[in-house]
Amino acid sequence: MVVVPVIVSVVDERQEVTSVTELDELLDRVASDADAVLVELTCEGVVLNIGVGRNDVAVALFRASDGSPWSARTRREPAAVRDGDLTFSKDGRPYSFYPRAAILPAEMREAAREFVRGDGARPSAVAWVAESGDRQG
Repeated sequence: MVVVPVIVSVVDERQEVTSVTELDELLDRVASDADAVLVELTCEGVVLNIGVGRNDVAVALFRASDGSPWSARTRREPAAVRDGDLTFSKDGRPYSFYPRAAILPAEMREAAREFVRGDGARPSAVAWVAESGDRQG
């Protein structure tokens, strides 16, 4: 079995991970060290951005190899951000999201694990909405 590495970029750091264990260790460190940040996972031209650093809520954004963007939706209702702030930073700039983009941190973590295990396939831990608005699994 060939393991396809996933490049994880956060703040000023890039690290290659090849296992869920390595990913979890990195995300645990980021969550404890940083404020709410977007972490980028890249595998063979496919990108998964995840919001890390908050205990109550997260986000996940997927860009397929053809460039089509997808936004994650929770399969459950996160009570934390119905009307609150949903902001994560990347490269020192804040990015705000609509409350409907809120997912649970456990869903974000499982989506990231699936991304690593699936060599960059779109994770099934969350529902996805194409930027065109078509809801997919």
